[in-house]
Amino acid sequence: MPRHLLIGALILLVVQSYESQENRDFETSITNSDLYREVSLLASDQMQGRLVSSPENAIAAEYIEERFKSFGISPASPTTGYRQLFNVTTVKLFGENELAVKSNNNSKILTFSNDFFPEPFSDTGTVVGEPIFLGFGISAVELQHDDYEDVDVTGRIVVVLEHEPNEFDPQSQFSGVVASEYGRSRRKTLEAQKRGAVAIIFIEDVHNHTPRGTLTGLTPYIWPEHPRRTPQYQLSSWVNEIEIPAIRISSDQGEFLAQQTNRTLQEWASLAETKGGVTTIPIPNISLSLKISVSRETTTVENIIGRIEGTDENLKDETVIICAHFDHDGANGNQIFNGADDNASGVAGLLEIAEAYSLARKNGRRPRRSILLAAWNAEEQGLLGSWAYTVEPLIPLANTTAVINMDMIGRNEEIPTGGGYRFTGLSPQTAQSNENTVNVIGHSYSQDLRESLETANTGIDLDLKFLYDNNRSNLVRRSDQWPFLYHKIPSLFVHTGLHPDYHTERDTAEKLNYNKMARIVRLVYRTSWKLADSNTPPNFN
Repeated sequence: MPRHLLIGALILLVVQSYESQENRDFETSITNSDLYREVSLLASDQMQGRLVSSPENAIAAEYIEERFKSFGISPASPTTGYRQLFNVTTVKLFGENELAVKSNNNSKILTFSNDFFPEPFSDTGTVVGEPIFLGFGISAVELQHDDYEDVDVTGRIVVVLEHEPNEFDPQSQFSGVVASEYGRSRRKTLEAQKRGAVAIIFIEDVHNHTPRGTLTGLTPYIWPEHPRRTPQYQLSSWVNEIEIPAIRISSDQGEFLAQQTNRTLQEWASLAETKGGVTTIPIPNISLSLKISVSRETTTVENIIGRIEGTDENLKDETVIICAHFDHDGANGNQIFNGADDNASGVAGLLEIAEAYSLARKNGRRPRRSILLAAWNAEEQGLLGSWAYTVEPLIPLANTTAVINMDMIGRNEEIPTGGGYRFTGLSPQTAQSNENTVNVIGHSYSQDLRESLETANTGIDLDLKFLYDNNRSNLVRRSDQWPFLYHKIPSLFVHTGLHPDYHTERDTAEKLNYNKMARIVRLVYRTSWKLADSNTPPNFN
């Protein structure tokens, strides 16, 4: 069926099934049955898992846009309408990738895959230079940590550890046990580049992690021999910033470099934990020669964003964002990752909230501040849609007073004993014990925002859990509220929790708890209205 006919059929199916809501209270327009219909459509086999850049992902985007139009929601941009376009990039190996170590007239050729590989964001280039060990390669003066203090790395190859100091210490200045932005390899590469380094080399942090020895098991994941079913996209604006080669070497090869300084790699890693930053360790009598060859390919995708203008002339330029991501993991032949809970549930909630605001507007009621209704794309690729928005916001971030993100709001949290890596940091619990609970993540960044949500919960009476802001699950950084928290905007992640069907073909529409889901969506609607209508915006702690 042609796309425009399919979109029309989907909308007709939903619109015909809605009851007349002329006399309903606006909040009560959010119903179990309406949510079920939206989820069933978005998570149907026909939508093939809504993989970013797929035809079905484009259909989902168009469907959300048409629903906004049907509710009379205005486009967020006067130039591009409801669509905020952004570019994403995939990277492939291209030509030869080589690394040689020269010491005392001897030369050692390292083996690609076993000993080294380029980082996915690396630039192409040929470099010869002397290496210098700089601990974690972090410059965070505001946290009293600077591995670059009093050192000139111009023309040098910087060697650093992955991650960050005190990684598993709840009291760490680097966001406790949550992985901070300072630990990102791309950020470390930009820091080295800014300071004049010609390349950067990453080594496993063997103080906080068990060393792999070689990279043989990891390389096929980073650089698979055959194209991935789900392409590994990166935000193009980020990739394009990188202008130096960035490579990872094995802990075995890191051990060799450390030994040239009469230390072990473990001693290097322990020294890197030093409060305030490591003392620079030159690596004498060593020269590195590297050649990195990668190619980049760019694709354009879109967020879908609508706007409800506020009524107050002094406040309508400020905005509250309500959001959810609409992409998921696609399909593998007949195995379809429908993504009902993740995140057709959040999108259904977003559309129901759009309808409630639309009904209020038709009855002459709007909040004082404006509302943005944002359906993000490419969340499963690393929150790329929401990051892209913060790079080029439609409303200045300084005027964004709060964000509420709905991601996986349809199930009961269920953490199996021995559930594996997916459930790191989470205590075993049953679905039955969480029939009335919803996790609120990001609460510790704004007490005002937490109190607004708690007040709005009066009469809805969900059991709000405030557990995961400083947790090894890293949930606070795993959905689209994080880019806004990073920019110090009060933001909440409303989330009913992980479960064994998460990111499997078993995440289907009939398994969602629509009664609970409707109450959650009403809670978000109430909270957003309260925030948009208040005299003062919430503070960021």
